[in-house]
Amino acid sequence: MTIGNLLPKGNERDPAASLALRTLPDPVLRLVCEPVDAFDRPLRELVEEMVQLMLRNQGIGLAAPQAGVTLRLFVGEIDGRRLSVVNPRLQACGAGAEEGVEGCLSLPGVEVPVGRAKAVEVRGRTPEGKALSFVAEGLWARLVQHEVDHLNGRLISDYAPAAAEPGRTKT
Repeated sequence: MTIGNLLPKGNERDPAASLALRTLPDPVLRLVCEPVDAFDRPLRELVEEMVQLMLRNQGIGLAAPQAGVTLRLFVGEIDGRRLSVVNPRLQACGAGAEEGVEGCLSLPGVEVPVGRAKAVEVRGRTPEGKALSFVAEGLWARLVQHEVDHLNGRLISDYAPAAAEPGRTKT
């Protein structure tokens, strides 16, 4: 899908306009995102805007739906190393799993223990369309799994008791 197809009719994205962080209960956070098929300048501009939105909100990762865009794309930055992955696919590497407490820019103030693979193989594309394949370990592994969850409409609150998500009640 192209970026323009994922916005409401009549709301073409202005490259100069800043993206806004989406938080619950915004329904875009629960949508399964569409694959990217156009590796063009608007996509690269979107990636840069997402990086800036992530940094403005003091995050280490941001998936497209957190910016209101339903494309399979995420960005991350840890210790000055930046990553952008389009159409990511993950596979656990057999290094086992570990539980860690995660927060999320789209769920302010919520922290949830989440079990994740210690290492994952990441395949996808760069914003320029080049094939990408690497193994993410440690915090990078946690980040990519968290962001891919967003692309599938899943939030950290889905891993927790009902009381962890604002607006949800225990049943």
